[in-house]
Amino acid sequence: MDIMNSAMILEISWFQEHGIMRRAVNRGLARKSSHPSRIGIDEKYYGKHHRYITLVFNHDDHSVEFISLDRKQESLDLYYRSIGEEASGSIEAAPMDMWDPFIVSTKSNVTDAESKIVFDRFHVMKHMNMALDDVRWMESRMAEYKEMFRKTRCLWLYSPENLPDKYGERYEILKESDLKTARVYAIKENLRNLWNCSGEDEARSF
Repeated sequence: MDIMNSAMILEISWFQEHGIMRRAVNRGLARKSSHPSRIGIDEKYYGKHHRYITLVFNHDDHSVEFISLDRKQESLDLYYRSIGEEASGSIEAAPMDMWDPFIVSTKSNVTDAESKIVFDRFHVMKHMNMALDDVRWMESRMAEYKEMFRKTRCLWLYSPENLPDKYGERYEILKESDLKTARVYAIKENLRNLWNCSGEDEARSF
């Protein structure tokens, strides 16, 4: 709820409500004894007209660490400047999506950032599915494959265990074919298993 409406319910002024909120935030910040070693970085859409805020999440105690308007490099730079160079350098892991401004900001402010940035599974697989769809689209335009690809766009997005029964027979035929799309599909399914690895050595071997 915004300040104005909550102030009306409490029967206090907007300024009193804002003062309560500001003092509560300041007390919370004052109680923080250290900065997190593991942070999560994301943007959140709010309101209309594609407005965003940048969120930094504290994975050590499961709380929101920082909020900044917009989702530019400067938005995240503000966080790193607020905790200082020493605390930024002590960050061990920074999961984020593949938004370039967040990557650039983290590389500029965190020591050895290349080994600490973690891309989340959702966005990695989103890019993999986009690549699969690009190959499918190009191959389906070839005259000899047009009929084979008819009404299969959604089929390639399913994992085998979630495939609807109506696609079963056609799926087996396409999967065993020599189509480039089938090969990319196999790569996509293998990539899903990467997140089951228990550590870096196992992941590199995989």
